Amino acid sequence: MPADRSSSRSLDARLAAARVEPSAEPQEAWRRLREAEGRRTTIIDLYELVARRRGLAGHQLPQAERVELARSVMPVIWPGFARTEGSET
Repeated sequence: MPADRSSSRSLDARLAAARVEPSAEPQEAWRRLREAEGRRTTIIDLYELVARRRGLAGHQLPQAERVELARSVMPVIWPGFARTEGSET
């Protein structure tokens, strides 16, 4: 099932407003969008950016991949964020 077109257009408009190139890698696009919008840019936006390259919606990414994506940007979302040994169990 293709990604929801209304949310894609909204994200596309936000990316354009932030002057993010459509060809930008998802993580870079997300970081640039976050710089432009601040807290309005969420982890869900990162999921959408990664998923759209596969013709999926963000929630259709495997859970393990969503967890890894979220972990990869936690230091941006929460400065000072750190995982401690054993915190994943």
